[in-house]
Amino acid sequence: MLKFFIPMSIRKKIILVYSICIGIFIVLNLIIYSGYIKKILNEFEKQNIIESVNRLKKILALEEENLLNMTKDWAAWNEAWLYLQDKNPAFVSNNLTVETWINNKLYLLSYIDMEGNVKFSGCYDEKINKLNQCEEELIKKIFSRYKATQQTSGYTGITFQKEIPLILAVFPVMKSSYIGPIVGYLIMGRLINQEKERVIKEILSLNSFRVQNLDSLSKTKQQEFLSGSFPLIKEFGKDYEVSIVNNDFFGEKKVLISFNSSKKFLFTVQNIEILVLINLMIWILSGVVLYFTVKKSIIKRILKLTSKLQEVEQDRGYTAKPLYDEIDYLQRVIDQYTKTLQKHISQIEEDSKIYQTIAERSEEIIVFFSKSGDIIYANPKAIDYLGNESFTISNEKVKSFMKDFLSQKDEETTSWKEIKLPDGTCLSAWIIPIDRTKGTMLFIAHDVTLYKRERDKIFEIAIRDPLTSLYNRNFIEDALKRAIGSAKRGEIYSLLFIDMDDLKKINDSFGHLSGDNAIRAVSKAIKNNIRESDIAARWGGDEFIVLLKGDIEGAKAVAERIFSSIKNIKLDFGGQVINLSVSIGITTIDGTKNMETVIKEADHYTYLAKEEGKGKIKSFQ
Repeated sequence: MLKFFIPMSIRKKIILVYSICIGIFIVLNLIIYSGYIKKILNEFEKQNIIESVNRLKKILALEEENLLNMTKDWAAWNEAWLYLQDKNPAFVSNNLTVETWINNKLYLLSYIDMEGNVKFSGCYDEKINKLNQCEEELIKKIFSRYKATQQTSGYTGITFQKEIPLILAVFPVMKSSYIGPIVGYLIMGRLINQEKERVIKEILSLNSFRVQNLDSLSKTKQQEFLSGSFPLIKEFGKDYEVSIVNNDFFGEKKVLISFNSSKKFLFTVQNIEILVLINLMIWILSGVVLYFTVKKSIIKRILKLTSKLQEVEQDRGYTAKPLYDEIDYLQRVIDQYTKTLQKHISQIEEDSKIYQTIAERSEEIIVFFSKSGDIIYANPKAIDYLGNESFTISNEKVKSFMKDFLSQKDEETTSWKEIKLPDGTCLSAWIIPIDRTKGTMLFIAHDVTLYKRERDKIFEIAIRDPLTSLYNRNFIEDALKRAIGSAKRGEIYSLLFIDMDDLKKINDSFGHLSGDNAIRAVSKAIKNNIRESDIAARWGGDEFIVLLKGDIEGAKAVAERIFSSIKNIKLDFGGQVINLSVSIGITTIDGTKNMETVIKEADHYTYLAKEEGKGKIKSFQ
C-alpha cells in the first residue's frame, strides 16, 4: 500500500480522496433514498391503492345487496303470486307502470313461471322515457343461470347490456311474509350508468372509474388481465391505473373494474429528489472551489519545497529557508482558509433558506421536534392547524400536542396515526425518527377531513334501510350484541318488537306502493317518539325493533307514545281513509339471554297482542 501511494503526487491523492468521498456520498444518498425513504412512500401508495380497491368492492357489493333486498320484498307479494297462476290478470296494468321503473331506478323487471315461460318483462329506455319489452333470450339466459346455481333464495351479480354494466337480482315469488309454494321468479336489473360511475368516482376521489366487459377488449388485452394477479397496478407518470377482474352473473370472469388514481405522495418524492440533487451540487461545487484554493496556496508551495529538498538531497549544497518562514506560510494559509470557510458558511445558510422556503410553501403540515416535545421548527401550515396564534419555539399549544402524540407511539419506528383536532379537522399523520442519538423526529401530516366525510356517508348508506331511513337489520343485530354484553356488566336495557297490523290487506287492496307509504308513516312515528339515545330499526317487512336503555317501565312509556302516535295516523288511499295500528311486545335484556332469546321473547309478546285482537301492548308484567 505504501509503495502504491509514494509515487503519487499530492494533487492526485487529493483528487482521488475527493472522488472517493463524492462516490460514497452518492451511494449513501441512493441507499437512503431508494432503500428506505422511497420504499416507505411506495408502501404508503400501495396501501392507499389497496384501501381504494376494498372500498370500491364494498360499494359495488352494497349496490348488489340493495337490489337483492328490493327484489326480495317485491317477490313476497300476493298479487304477483296470483298473477303467476293466471288468477290476477289486472296485476300488470295496476302495478307495473313506467313510474315503477323510474321510482326504483330500474332498467329491467320480469316475472317468469316455474316452467321458464316469461309472463312479463319490461326494459326501461331512459332516453325516450319509454318501457319496452325485454329480449326474451336475455331473460331466459338469466333464468337458466339461476336454475344452474341451484339457489333456493336470492342470487345477484353483474352482466352487461349493450356494453353497459347491469346489476341483476333473482328471487322466488311467494305469498306475503315469504310463505306458500314458489310459483315463479322475479328478475330485477339496475344499470351502472355514467351518473352512477361519476358518483362512485367522486366518493373515492378517483380521476376515472369504469366497469367494462372483458369481451369488448382485444384478445391480447384479455389474456393480459386474465393471467395477471389482482389488483393489477400500472404506473403512468403522476397516476396509477388499477384493474381487477370479477366473475359476472353467469360465473365467467368478464367484469373488468378499473380506475385511475393520482399518486398521493408524488410531491413529497419530488421534493426529496430535489433536496438530494441540491446537496450533491453543493458538494461538487464546494470541492472544486476548495481544490483550486488548496492547489494555489498549499500544494504548489509543498511541491516546490519538496523539489528543493530533493535538490539538497542530490547535491547536498542547498540550505532550506529558515523555519520561521514556514510558520509565516502556515499563518497565511490559515487566514486564507478562514475566508474560504466564511464563504462556505454563507453558502450553507443560503441553502438552509432554500430548504426552509420549500417547507414553508408546502401544503403538508411539517414539524421538526425533540422527543421531549420541544419544537425545533414548524412550517406555517402546521401553525394554521395546530397553533392558531403567532408561533414561537415555546408555543405551548404545539408543544403540548407533540407530547401527547409521542406518548401514544414507539419512538424507535416510523408510525402513522389518524388525528382529530378540536375543530373537527382530521389529519393523517406520520412520525419519522431522524436522529435517534439526539432524539429528533419529523412530523408530517395532511388534511383528510373531506375523505373522512365521504367515508362516513358511505357507512351511513350501509347501515340504513333504504325505504324508511331507519337502521337496518345488520346494524340492530350488532347493537343488540353490544347491549347484551353491557347487560352482563349490570346495565339495564329493554326491547320493543313492533309489528304493523293488517299491512297485508293494504298491499292486497291498494298495491305494494301504498304498503310502502304505510311503512314509512309508521317508521316516522317511531323516530319522533324515541329518545336520542334509543336505536330504532326495521327488522324486516312490517316489523320494527327499538332498543332502549332503561327498565321495563321506561320502555312501556316509550311504547305508549309510539302506539298513540301511530293510532292517530290516517292515510288516504284513493279516497278511502285507513287508520294504522300496531301490536307491540316488550321484553328486558339481561346477562342471561342471548340475542335470539331476546328477539323471540319480544316477538312472543307481540304475538299475544295480536291474538287478543291486535292494536295492543304486551309484556311479561
